[in-house]
Amino acid sequence: MVGITPVARPKGNTNVAMNSIRFAAAFLVVIFHLRSLFVVDFSETAVGGPITVALYGIMSLGHQAVIVFFVLSGFWVGGSVINGVRERRFSAGAYASARLIRLWIVLIPAIVLTLILDAAGTALHAGSDIYVGSAAYHSLIPLDRVEAHTSALSAVGNMFFLQDIYVPTVGGNSPLWSLAAEFWYYLLFPAVVVAVWKGVSLRARLVAIVVIVLLVAILSVGPLESSSRVLILAPTWAIGAGVAWFREDIEAWPNRRTSPAVFGLRIALGVAVLIATVVDSRIWNAGTTYVLAVVAALWLASLVTDVRSRVARTVLMPFSFAAEWSYSLYAIHLPILALVAATIVPLASDRWQLTAWSALLCLAISLIPVAAAMVFYVLFERNTNSVRKLLRRVASARMGNTKPRMSVGTTS
Repeated sequence: MVGITPVARPKGNTNVAMNSIRFAAAFLVVIFHLRSLFVVDFSETAVGGPITVALYGIMSLGHQAVIVFFVLSGFWVGGSVINGVRERRFSAGAYASARLIRLWIVLIPAIVLTLILDAAGTALHAGSDIYVGSAAYHSLIPLDRVEAHTSALSAVGNMFFLQDIYVPTVGGNSPLWSLAAEFWYYLLFPAVVVAVWKGVSLRARLVAIVVIVLLVAILSVGPLESSSRVLILAPTWAIGAGVAWFREDIEAWPNRRTSPAVFGLRIALGVAVLIATVVDSRIWNAGTTYVLAVVAALWLASLVTDVRSRVARTVLMPFSFAAEWSYSLYAIHLPILALVAATIVPLASDRWQLTAWSALLCLAISLIPVAAAMVFYVLFERNTNSVRKLLRRVASARMGNTKPRMSVGTTS
């Protein structure tokens, strides 16, 4: 059960290489879920050979894609916190507002869409394993009936990022677990930065420590068994933020090296990430996951200055553009794929053997949630900055244009 988390960056300062990795990670999650719904497990395949092994390997990297995405998120969002505190302009209120708008503008309509699609699927395909539940899908689909997860409590709990901690993910949209994790990292990281930052007032430091203790307590006592995953994976997000912490030093490094040396390092680290993903997909424990996060962070560090080759930028630009709606793709792809799967392969035993034809058919089916995500982006995600500006104007008018900030404070 995997998912992709939303990340925001200034569009005017887009890093084409990192943005392309962002889209690749999102698409790998879609492919992983699609494979689980439409294709038999590798242990059941009747088709052998290295090509089959390679295809299963590529179509089974959903968890690893999430880890890379957590590292990216830590770099971008954690970096914004670090810069704000470093320049003494960090506003807790503005930060919280920006993050919530970014999350909710897609999450709330995605929850509504999930409930609609799951209700339609249950009505049209009541006997499908997709909506009845089957262990054949592992943890991707609820083992009990999907409709058991469509209560108002589940929907509201998901809206407030309590999924897989206090309530189940809404309906059959299991990838939303990682969105909850992302939200709690958004809260934890600024508190940690304030608690350890040199020059912060004693009062601000004590408040930050209390906040950390409360947040850890909230995440530690969740009744669901999966609740511990949020804290276990927190270091992967923090590792990305660590790259942002040393960004200035990292940016200066390529300027002291020749282009072939930088290119060679990036290729070597990219290969190292590939090896780490393969190892983690085979072993899949906290240790291999942390190793993957560290290697991915080193790779991203080598790309902080972005690629400069005109050819490389031309090749990567379409993928970088597609990344703008990767959050929408993350939030809605599974209930869409589930409805399609219930229509085409209603029983787990109906799933296909992985052949060249079925692989091409899977690729074609993947375009359905991709197209839906583009529409979703236009309707909702694209308006994130407009909503932020509107709320800032409203807040400014109510505050008499004073624009107060919640400072972390200094001892000087």
